[in-house]
Amino acid sequence: MTKSKAYDNYVDWVRDAHAMEKQAESMLTGMAERLKHHPRLKERIM
Repeated sequence: MTKSKAYDNYVDWVRDAHAMEKQAESMLTGMAERLKHHPRLKERIM
């Protein structure tokens, strides 16, 4: 594997990892809003 290909793979991986983190953050924020009547559960995911 050339350095350029390795770098491209690394950049792709970082971009995908960032997208997954943003998606997880969005899902947890939505879950926290739905748990407003269950403060102990909400506290566990925040």
